[in-house]
Amino acid sequence: MTAKSRLPKRSFPAASFLIAAASVAYAFAVYGAIGDKYAKLGGDKGALGPAISDEAAAPNGGRFSAFKNGLIYWHPKIGAFAVQGAIAGKWDASGRANFGYPYTDETATADGRGRYNHFRAMHLPGNPEASIYWTPQTNAHALYGDIRKKWASIGWERSPLGYPISDEIPDGAFRRVNFEHGYIRWSSRGGAEVFTTSNAPTPSPGTFGSLLVNGIELQADVPGRGTVHVFASNTFLSANSICDLIRNPPSPQQSFDQFVKTIVGRANAALGNSPFKVRSDISGALSKNCRARADVATATDDAIGVTANLDGNRLSFHMTTPDANVLGTSVGLPGSVDPGFAVTFDISARTRVVVPKSVCGQFAVETINVTVGNARVEGTNPTGDIAVAVGKFVAYLAGIDFKKELAANRAVSFPGIAKTVEELNPKLCSGLARTARIDRDYKPGPGVLVLRATVAPPEKGPVVR
Repeated sequence: MTAKSRLPKRSFPAASFLIAAASVAYAFAVYGAIGDKYAKLGGDKGALGPAISDEAAAPNGGRFSAFKNGLIYWHPKIGAFAVQGAIAGKWDASGRANFGYPYTDETATADGRGRYNHFRAMHLPGNPEASIYWTPQTNAHALYGDIRKKWASIGWERSPLGYPISDEIPDGAFRRVNFEHGYIRWSSRGGAEVFTTSNAPTPSPGTFGSLLVNGIELQADVPGRGTVHVFASNTFLSANSICDLIRNPPSPQQSFDQFVKTIVGRANAALGNSPFKVRSDISGALSKNCRARADVATATDDAIGVTANLDGNRLSFHMTTPDANVLGTSVGLPGSVDPGFAVTFDISARTRVVVPKSVCGQFAVETINVTVGNARVEGTNPTGDIAVAVGKFVAYLAGIDFKKELAANRAVSFPGIAKTVEELNPKLCSGLARTARIDRDYKPGPGVLVLRATVAPPEKGPVVR
């Protein structure tokens, strides 16, 4: 990969810090340690290209020269090193020498996928170090401080997090850098913490895979008593709990089998004037193949997304047929020749649990969105007019009316979640000042969202250098 392939569309660096009117005919002086480094990198035939400035003074006791595709900076305590391409563009936007002097040339990462430069801030106490990492997929991003140290301690780009996909950004009382497979956040209280996610990152550089929420913990700072644990459950929103509540709803919620018996009249109306109708002894069962997830993008989200997918749900039914007649005489008992069928289909249900923003605010479960797909007749293949009737019934199951009935009748819903949410509402509204706010945190091990009611002043985030 050449330096040219990493350049922005405008020739690097067509930012204000380079001399735009440079020409090959104009010679610029490159000498000393900077000249030695330039020659080592191939001079004007190398990746940096021709010089476009004379050597000049740089902040904090250094010197620099600018080239068509990058820069070489020198400091007496470090030496001369080159920064080029997209990394140089990020470095320039970050303050160049005030971000730190390079103490490496641009270097290939150990996994061969990216490039990086390390820097040292010569004007700050202790000369703290920083880095800029680049890949074609993630672009160039800057890391420093405890977040950089934490990433280094777990293996840099070969860690479970992968490469950075954002610069350091504010996240409430925290500072955070997003990575391909999670993020690292920092606070003065908890230091730097690693959060990995199983979901692939979204395309936006400021976002990342969501955080799995299995449970909720409520805490309250009560004057004279310290932090009181009001409620705690590590499984309230776990996949197993969600699926169990859907398949076995608490009383008085009707079962799915009870629900399907109520749709016979509407289903038959959808069949129109067909002589074949769905018999009243229809039965149904939800699939045991249930996949569920509750998650948030960050701990500061206003709601928890809840999704459940049930694949292969089953309805068993008979279609009534006109009695068979031989010479005007009915043959067999009524219904004895009614053919039986089975239809399988997939259900997806989604909702959000709204999290209160302040003490005495309300938890709530939003309207449930139900979708039905992949409806198909299983086993017997009907033919003729009865095939038309069965086809219309399958179309009814896949249509909007059946989905509305599923949601309206709460046949596929989250009743246990709604019940627990109702019980949570008064718990953060007892003995606390109405001015108390809700701080939010996340425990990555059990996947628990922590809500803490407090009147303490909010923690200030760190000063960003």
